[in-house]
Amino acid sequence: MLYETLHAYPSCLYLEQLHQYLAVPAFSRPLVSYQPDLLEPTNAFSEKESERLMEIVYSGESGYPKAKVGKLLIDLSWASSRLEGNTYTYLDTHTLVEYGQRNEHKPLDEAAMILNHKHAIELMLTHLTLTADTIKQIHTLVADNTLVPNSRHFLAADQCGMIRSYTPDGFEIDGSSYLPPQAEGRPDSLKRNLIG
Repeated sequence: MLYETLHAYPSCLYLEQLHQYLAVPAFSRPLVSYQPDLLEPTNAFSEKESERLMEIVYSGESGYPKAKVGKLLIDLSWASSRLEGNTYTYLDTHTLVEYGQRNEHKPLDEAAMILNHKHAIELMLTHLTLTADTIKQIHTLVADNTLVPNSRHFLAADQCGMIRSYTPDGFEIDGSSYLPPQAEGRPDSLKRNLIG
């Protein structure tokens, strides 16, 4: 039955393959390098969803209507932090974002990550055009170490908002087999696109 279901819905088959791939520990997976074609623009939302999001964002109020996008902030802050290995539950995230109360049984790094992601998402909701400057601002917010200055998960202010190339061995992403390109090895055109 599972086989028929997976093949009847190709996306289910893809999810099963993805699940099998992710079940292998990162250190056992082959390294995957940067693939610029993956940066080609794609639509994350259907046309109807995009129109609805624009209605929410442009509801006539100054800035974005926080009450209307509060759930979106929580959803995206939780999901993006979870992708980075954050163990906060959705309820923990809701409590942190909505009421400013962190889960005392979780590392402060995790609360900082969620709040940083929330701030970056707020910026994206007010800067709908993606420019090199906006990318730098988003990175600065996501990497901000203000709440946890000695954490290895965040960067000092002088290292935020720039292409990283400040370690002798480059950098890696913990728990991942992805090998990001180092600034020195990036094509000049990509550097120009990213840093303006």
